[in-house]
Amino acid sequence: MTSESVISALVLSPDRLHALLAQLLSSFEADLAALVGEFDGASFAAELVVARDSIAGFAAAARAEAPADNPEAVVALVDGLRVPTRGRDRFERLLTTHSNLGFAEDGVRQQLEWLIELGRVDETWQQKFEALLGWDDAQTALVAALKQAFEEDTTVDDRLAMWGRRNAGDAAVWGRQLCGIEPGTRADDVIEGAEEVTVAFLAKFLAQHSRRMNALALAA
Repeated sequence: MTSESVISALVLSPDRLHALLAQLLSSFEADLAALVGEFDGASFAAELVVARDSIAGFAAAARAEAPADNPEAVVALVDGLRVPTRGRDRFERLLTTHSNLGFAEDGVRQQLEWLIELGRVDETWQQKFEALLGWDDAQTALVAALKQAFEEDTTVDDRLAMWGRRNAGDAAVWGRQLCGIEPGTRADDVIEGAEEVTVAFLAKFLAQHSRRMNALALAA
């Protein structure tokens, strides 16, 4: 089985990927709005407002042109990331939002890279996706908020380090779901050769998470 055939079986259609991106951004917008309320009065509250407003802009742009593409399937895929990683308190939810933004962007970028490799998106489509990615402003604000939280309560970072490690496992399962491989299913049962491709993808996917955790001085 050629790698092109394998990738073709693992990649989302451009419409499905766009619909997924719009739903992901909308969910992050809601999560950040909730965090702004939960941390009202905190020393880093302004940073959360910056993150919320930045993601809200991307979400609005994504929704404006999002195709109608099997909303139940798209919501289920979004929930595959959100539900297992949902935090038990506001600090866990803060780290989860930061890490899930990274997982979501990395996953979408991999799917986009495969679509480009297969020639399924033209330059206009590429530009459309690129305009909806690049969430650095929100991520920078979230990192600043987390670092401030760690300075003010030295017990928070150790607990969140464990939470970040747990989330990495759940996100890896989601990364496979993004490729159409459901939990409990061998990738090669979807198509022969898929395991090699998904293992390579997940290695990069989790390495990016490790870099994000290291930037917060959290052991990944």
